[in-house]
Amino acid sequence: MASVVASMTGFARASGDAETCTWVWELKSLNSRALDLRLRLPLGFDRLEISARARLSRRVTRGHVTAQLRLAWPEGRRQLAVNRDFVEQVLGLHRRLAGRVDPAPPRLDTMLSIAPN
Repeated sequence: MASVVASMTGFARASGDAETCTWVWELKSLNSRALDLRLRLPLGFDRLEISARARLSRRVTRGHVTAQLRLAWPEGRRQLAVNRDFVEQVLGLHRRLAGRVDPAPPRLDTMLSIAPN
């Protein structure tokens, strides 16, 4: 019976284009007894963590694994999109809570930090 030796040390890269940006996933792994999975995601992409962890855990059972997603927006392709319905919901909630919260309208920087579900 022949045995197959498989190392847990490795490197992989995948890249592609989305509608408005380019992306690169890089995975690095080192030998380790248990699975130690670390993800580095761009700001605002935290929601990907659960599904990325689940997918990686199905394929990798041991090792120190670092997965990193990098995004780049080529000049002229970066666009700002405003979820107007969400903004109206936030402002409507502020109006309904009048008298119980700060009467000043929410600041733009605060509203931009709120991520809709």
